Amino acid sequence: MCIQNDCFCHLAQQTDSTAEIAAKPQNPVCYRAKFGGLLILQSLLLVILLPLTAQCDEILILGNYDKPPKIYLKDGNPQGFLIEIMQHLEQKLPYNFKYQLYPWRRAYKNALNKEGGIIGLSKTSHREALFDYSEAIYVDEVMLVVLKSNKLEFSSITDLKGLTIGIQRGAKYGDLFEQKKNNLFQIDEDKNGRQRLNKLLSGRIDAALMGPGRTGVEYTINQDQHLRAHLDDFRILQQPFKEDPNYLGFAKTMNKTRFLEHFNEVLLAAKQAGEIDKIITDHTAHTAVKACSNLQKCLSKNTTNR
Repeated sequence: MCIQNDCFCHLAQQTDSTAEIAAKPQNPVCYRAKFGGLLILQSLLLVILLPLTAQCDEILILGNYDKPPKIYLKDGNPQGFLIEIMQHLEQKLPYNFKYQLYPWRRAYKNALNKEGGIIGLSKTSHREALFDYSEAIYVDEVMLVVLKSNKLEFSSITDLKGLTIGIQRGAKYGDLFEQKKNNLFQIDEDKNGRQRLNKLLSGRIDAALMGPGRTGVEYTINQDQHLRAHLDDFRILQQPFKEDPNYLGFAKTMNKTRFLEHFNEVLLAAKQAGEIDKIITDHTAHTAVKACSNLQKCLSKNTTNR
């Protein structure tokens, strides 16, 4: 027996007879109410569940505002292949990344003050006591730039004896560099690569540490009219000063180890799939072509896009 009570029809009894059971057509009002109720239920579920799925933890990422083509600000917007890598990984993580780029020393200070993570961070023994690190995101080639009149060749740090080396303010290039600076050689700190190369031209420093790779040097020259006019005065030493792994780091007091475990899983998978190398290659190739086009020629016929 089919019991119909407004919008509910229940099968109360069923016989073993093979006779065909004719079902009564339901009232159209019953269907409208039934499906109207389902729609209301679905809407309520969406209202309840959508905020839960849409809300991701927001994580602030700090970095250098003037380290092209790796990471920099252009028209107030974060740019560079490190930003592109982070945006790529963000798509695979239940987090939203927000970026604030500053002069390196300020970004580093803010990271120590637990305002966010910091990207492009190198390792030293001192820093490892302060920060939890991700796996290496990118390996930076730190280049030595001199004037062509300088016959310096580099094979080890002892070759810098007695020289004044221009570096990014607050930058670290490993424990050995920290031990030898202002002892074996002197350092001169500045705000950015353009200042550094202009100091080199004026004779205030003997060599400049620059990066990332040759592409970074060419990009920096391209951004300054005075430097472009003196392109032929510069020489990039063939041997990189250092291959410097760059990481994402969080102050240990932020307790981000669980996030970093998740981040590392996604990062390593992207590396194995070749996705990180492709982002870097595509970005630096485009940057190198643009820089060389604007400069009419490159500093080296065998420019390495790293």
